[in-house]
Amino acid sequence: MQIRTVFLACMATLTVIAISAGILVSVQAIAVYRSAGSMLAELEIDRLLFEIGDKVAAERPIVRATVMAGREVDAATSAALAAARKDADGAIAHAEHVLDGLGYPGATGQADIVRTIREDLRDWRALADTMLGQAPGARDAAALGRYLNAFARMFRSLDFALDLGEMAIGVRDGMTVELLQLSRAAWSARRLLGVQAGATFTALLSGKALPPQLLEQQAATDGAIKEQWMLIGALARHLNADTGMTAKMEAMFGIFIDYDRVFRAALDTVRYDGPYTADVRELDRKVSAAAAALRTLRDTALDAATDRTAVARHAAAVRVAVSAAAGLAVTAICLAVLLVLRNRIVNPVLTLTQVIGRLSRREFDVEIPPMARGDEIGRMGAAIEALRRAGIAAERSEARIVHMARHDGLTGLANRTLLHERMEQAMMRTGRGQQCAVLCLDLDRFKAVNDTFGHPIGDRLLQAVSERLSDCVREIDTVSRLGGDEFVVLMVNMAHADEAAVLAKRIIVTLSTPFVLDGQTVSVGSSVGIAIAPQDATSAVTLLKRADTALYRAKDEQRGTYRFFEPEMDAKLQARMALERDLREALRTNGLDVAYQPQYNLAADVLCGFEALVRWNHPTRGTVGPGEFIPLAEETGLITAIGTWVLRQACKEAMNWPDSVKLAVNLSAIQFKGNDLVPTVRAALAESGLPPSRLDLEITETVLLKDNAATMAVLHELHAIGVSISMDDFGTGYSSLSYLRSFPFDKIKIDQSFVRDMAQHEDSEAIVRAVVALGNSLGITTTAEGVETAAQLAQLRAQGCTEVQGYLFSKPTTADMARRMASGEIGVDALIA
Repeated sequence: MQIRTVFLACMATLTVIAISAGILVSVQAIAVYRSAGSMLAELEIDRLLFEIGDKVAAERPIVRATVMAGREVDAATSAALAAARKDADGAIAHAEHVLDGLGYPGATGQADIVRTIREDLRDWRALADTMLGQAPGARDAAALGRYLNAFARMFRSLDFALDLGEMAIGVRDGMTVELLQLSRAAWSARRLLGVQAGATFTALLSGKALPPQLLEQQAATDGAIKEQWMLIGALARHLNADTGMTAKMEAMFGIFIDYDRVFRAALDTVRYDGPYTADVRELDRKVSAAAAALRTLRDTALDAATDRTAVARHAAAVRVAVSAAAGLAVTAICLAVLLVLRNRIVNPVLTLTQVIGRLSRREFDVEIPPMARGDEIGRMGAAIEALRRAGIAAERSEARIVHMARHDGLTGLANRTLLHERMEQAMMRTGRGQQCAVLCLDLDRFKAVNDTFGHPIGDRLLQAVSERLSDCVREIDTVSRLGGDEFVVLMVNMAHADEAAVLAKRIIVTLSTPFVLDGQTVSVGSSVGIAIAPQDATSAVTLLKRADTALYRAKDEQRGTYRFFEPEMDAKLQARMALERDLREALRTNGLDVAYQPQYNLAADVLCGFEALVRWNHPTRGTVGPGEFIPLAEETGLITAIGTWVLRQACKEAMNWPDSVKLAVNLSAIQFKGNDLVPTVRAALAESGLPPSRLDLEITETVLLKDNAATMAVLHELHAIGVSISMDDFGTGYSSLSYLRSFPFDKIKIDQSFVRDMAQHEDSEAIVRAVVALGNSLGITTTAEGVETAAQLAQLRAQGCTEVQGYLFSKPTTADMARRMASGEIGVDALIA
């Protein structure tokens, strides 16, 4: 009995292991088999789309050669053109049939594009037939150019169709992906050659130089071709060990160099007006040779990818068959043994023993056979089943807790904890020669999305962004959300830092595509900061911090781009943070001051007002110029608090001046973003007792550039209080005159750059004269800033300028000095007489 039990236990254990292994192998093999089938379908679609491009493009050289040769259409040409068109129609019809039969969304979109190409082809052929039907001397070179360039749209449509196919299939092996990328790159280079040569053909045939716009397009196309060549070269070198692609690429590159030489000569010819010495037929031959070489490389790569995928699929099918056979064999042996040795004691005890063992290993998916018996074995089975259910409930609860602790609740991405763990692991591998990169990014205009559409749409946007980011990276990489709209991508096993740049570009392009969320179209963008380990940091915390520093630089310089971390970034950021911290402290402790620059009325030769200017005398830095801390205050939002403080202080000080002396205070565009500017002005006037008529609020054109309607509403509300509104730096913007029509400004201030250059530049004097005349005709006061010489003052007085201010009279001065000047204790009559 004991021996039989041991035998049963051994047989059962071996059977379970064998069956489990067979099932696992079968499942994996089936997955590979299906994935390979999907990949073969995608490769076949690429082949069909490439064939459409080849067949349709075959019509072009026939038409082009006939027109360029200036000959009549003979029977051979007509036959060749008819044959080419028949081949093209057949390729299009075959592709439509195949794509319509696949049924998935990507194929449906590709079929629609093919049908569009078929419709467009009728128009292109009609244009070609019109040209060919004309006498050789009456043919229009521009018409040939339109015909050649029309094919560019067809190739762009095929590019989009190829992209749809790439999105439809998601599982491939690495080399197959690179072969597919190589075929796509060769296709793109061939397409761009046609675009590049088309405009040059047209110019050579028409005898007209290319206009600057087309020359710029040629330069852009040339750059795109070189980018494709770089990609082809990189892929070919990487694939060379297994496919010999480098030799094929180098042979093809020689043909391309030969073409590029002829094209450069042709381009130099058409860059200026005549004489047109380039041989258009030689250019035709060279571009045809280069296109043929690229087509050969494309087809070679596509064939290699197909062969690899077919081999993988066959191997998977074999594994499925072998594992199925093995599973059946093991099952048959197990049944035979159980039939021979079954009994009411050994089998149940053996089964329950196995169940207990698996439960002890936390394998709660095991099934317990029903035991409708009232003895000890039956009660043992019931107890074990209760134990299994309790274990399943506990495991699910624990899994949920573990997942919640390491993942973001909204998007399901890794959270800060899981990201840190994986970064630590990646940093450990950098010591063994590997590189890793951290890419920090956040969303541009995300706050505007929340404010405009509400937080539910904002949450849906974050989820959609998470999905797109996950599609951009490899399976071995990690996408994490740290909170809000902050995301981090961890790249591991990097060979070159350029891989991080490629991913950053892909992310920026992907996130710039509009999102459609619950019927709302939402557009955002992204900037990316990159730090590489071990070059930039040897710890996870420092690496993340430096990627964030690079992100700050990218956003500061130009949104929608990426930046790698550079050591000087950290120093600049630290300095900026220190300056921001000191500015906050100065605002908190009244460390700022207000200076006052006098303004004089030229008609009455009297002081008529002061402009309030904020100043900062730092205890250790000394005087910090407004040009250094005002932009920082606007960026951080501190300008609102500073502006409010200056307004209150200046209004209180103005009460010490005579009633005839006005106060001018500058407003920042940031102060118009909230809803509290008007209440702030009202409160400052009420607190100080200053009459509204003595307050002049100065704005620049930048205040009106964004949300013009809302800003105008605020200005009208301020005007209704009784304060004056002045446009500062008039004439330096693009729309100053149009704003004078939109709002009844009380004063325009002539920018000091025009005043300073009056003596040296007649155009500056003319501008000043025109602005003064405009102000006088509209009944608006004009104030010239930056008056520093008596000659400038004399010119302004002669031109009829209303008011002046500048160093000729006084630099911005203290409140005490301003009081003395306002009271007449200190006069400047001698200067303005």
